[in-house]
Amino acid sequence: MEGILSVDTLISNEPGAPDSLEFIMNENERAMIVKNNIYYYSQGVQDYFTEFADSLEAPLFFDSRTQSMFDNDANWPNFAAENNVNADPGFANFGGTDDMVGQMRNHRLNGTFGFWGWDPDSAQYPDIHWAFLQWPLPEDFSYSGSFTSTDGYHVGSLVYYPSELAQYVEGLTGIEDEEGYNIPQEFTLNQNYPNPFNPSTKVSFNLTTIGAVKLSVFNTLGQKVKDVINNQVLSPGSHEIQIDMSDNSSGVYFLVLKQQDNIQVKKMTLLK
Repeated sequence: MEGILSVDTLISNEPGAPDSLEFIMNENERAMIVKNNIYYYSQGVQDYFTEFADSLEAPLFFDSRTQSMFDNDANWPNFAAENNVNADPGFANFGGTDDMVGQMRNHRLNGTFGFWGWDPDSAQYPDIHWAFLQWPLPEDFSYSGSFTSTDGYHVGSLVYYPSELAQYVEGLTGIEDEEGYNIPQEFTLNQNYPNPFNPSTKVSFNLTTIGAVKLSVFNTLGQKVKDVINNQVLSPGSHEIQIDMSDNSSGVYFLVLKQQDNIQVKKMTLLK
């Protein structure tokens, strides 16, 4: 059964094969981040799959093949999935699914099939403008669930939240080409600050590409004493993190940042 998100391995890279790619890309070089999503099935859709469970499988967010690829860090180190929530957001006026389920039930029970689909401009079926579809959509996609996006606003389109939309637009117009909005040109690990420090310090670094990142602390004997970031997939851009060394003794330490073949090292001093 295919999932909402369905991922497969690349087609053959064998030179001369009919389905050979024009370029070579190893599986471990692929990157995919799936996070901060909300998905759900309305009760009518759930009931439909229950009613016809003998011949239908309810779709999953990840099918088994996709899940196995995301779980395999050895072959797909740059695949990451987090904070994907299966929950009903409580739309104010969603609509549409009852008609869809009715059409599907009619087809399965009676062998007939009506017409249900998305054709807002009657472009595909110019003589069948039965749905009176409108644009912008007449549905109200505001919701009652307690979900917020990473920027603090409601999830999804802010058209349904005029005050938040105005605040968001005002914030965009106030930005003047800040460096943080550009992809860095070089992979860099910046010197921690403060340095020396006790017991915590702040570290920033720049990534030019998406990929799994390791940020570790080593002592002067070359022994790793702390994993700050352990194979976390990060996007290109400027990143900043606080390092707490409360459990470590005073001394000189080396901070090592690694992403694929890129490595940078900085020396820092903990004084207690």
